[in-house]
Amino acid sequence: MDGHPRQNPAYGLLQDGPSGHVAEGPSHVRGRGALPRPPAAAACMLAPVSAAAPEIVSRLGLAPHPEGGFYRETYRAPLRVATPRGERDAATAILFLVTAASPSRFHRLASDELWLWQGGAPLELLTLGDGGPRRRLLGPPDRAGAAPQALVPAGEWQAARLAAGASPDWALVACLVAPGFDPADFELARREELTARFPEQAALVRALT
Repeated sequence: MDGHPRQNPAYGLLQDGPSGHVAEGPSHVRGRGALPRPPAAAACMLAPVSAAAPEIVSRLGLAPHPEGGFYRETYRAPLRVATPRGERDAATAILFLVTAASPSRFHRLASDELWLWQGGAPLELLTLGDGGPRRRLLGPPDRAGAAPQALVPAGEWQAARLAAGASPDWALVACLVAPGFDPADFELARREELTARFPEQAALVRALT
């Protein structure tokens, strides 16, 4: 995602390129065979920012995600790479819609995940790891404190929700996972266990598990 206008929702979504392929199966939840195939996108153009979340879901052909939000896999690299967990696709990518009613609940992956803001409201990305809690704001670069992308290292607990007071009631991001997503590498947080590890973040854990 290099800021090319075709990657801005106002111009529509970037389609198949010369390398890799746009996947037709389920998303990196995740993983092949993990969920029913999402419906085909009705159109490649994103609705105006004033559109409600259900319209965005319909236009982009998204399906409910186990961690919350809605998704569609858009890329799965043809190259396979060796990892300590076995062979994985080199990279995978999804479109991911977080809504006011359906945030992304705490989960972790065995791979790095790069979040790239695409449109809608600013998104609060929250991580818990050995370095303690961290909060980052994903959004347009002209918004104070916001950045258009953020990296979550492998193994960190992560969750996302709309920034307080944000409008509209959704945020669209792209999530790139490398090495690529496999369902065996995905874990949803258990509230009691995460609270025990991060007791000072108990309220946040309750809200996002």
